[in-house]
Amino acid sequence: MDTETTKAPAKTAVIKKAPRNLMCALDDAELLTRGEELVKLMEKQDEQERRKKDATASVKWLEERIAEKQEAVLHKQELRDIECLTIAHYDTGDADVTRTDTDVVIYTRRLTRDELTPALIEVTPEEEETPEEDGETKPDKEGKGNVFAPE
Repeated sequence: MDTETTKAPAKTAVIKKAPRNLMCALDDAELLTRGEELVKLMEKQDEQERRKKDATASVKWLEERIAEKQEAVLHKQELRDIECLTIAHYDTGDADVTRTDTDVVIYTRRLTRDELTPALIEVTPEEEETPEEDGETKPDKEGKGNVFAPE
């Protein structure tokens, strides 16, 4: 008997068809497209990071304002810019720093060397001389002209 060894056809069947994510080579056109997409995504990322920094700064600013208001309410006072005058007392060599809103002296200090210099030439507003329009000077209280004008 002639026995041939023949294989019986294998019985196969597709039991599942599903896509799989596998590596594929890119052609030149696809590579160019992916490069353009990459640039757009990086620009979008930069914009989001800038917005995040702005939002962080905004939150920090709000936190600082809240803390300031909490302190004001808690202590019933707050810091404000108040104009102050420094008043020189040449006879004592001291200067008083005074609030203009309450006229309270907030501190006293020694006059600096530069501040002491004007004490050599004390001029009160009544003694100041103003030049006439024609360039001549008005006489002072004693009838003399401007002692500082060239002759």
